[in-house]
Amino acid sequence: MLIILSDIKGYFDKDPNKHTDAKLRKIVSHIEESELNADYNPNDAFATGGIVTKLKAANFLLNHDREMFLSSGFDLKAAKEFLMDGIQTEGTLFKRDLK
Repeated sequence: MLIILSDIKGYFDKDPNKHTDAKLRKIVSHIEESELNADYNPNDAFATGGIVTKLKAANFLLNHDREMFLSSGFDLKAAKEFLMDGIQTEGTLFKRDLK
């Protein structure tokens, strides 16, 4: 499992800096091509760490039956709870759907 600590709490359905109704996606099992090829502006606060790059890493891992966890590196509570206690309160787990 790859753990990425970032300046964001996880992967949202839309930019939380621009949309107050943005929802954290807690589990992602598939990433759309449009998300992988999205334009992003490195001067945009939502994309300073490169969300598209993170998604490409997650997609690579999903395609190789591996997992990735993305959470804040500023507040390590979510990462600690996930890694040490097996509890996901925040952050996004990229995990293949085994249906």
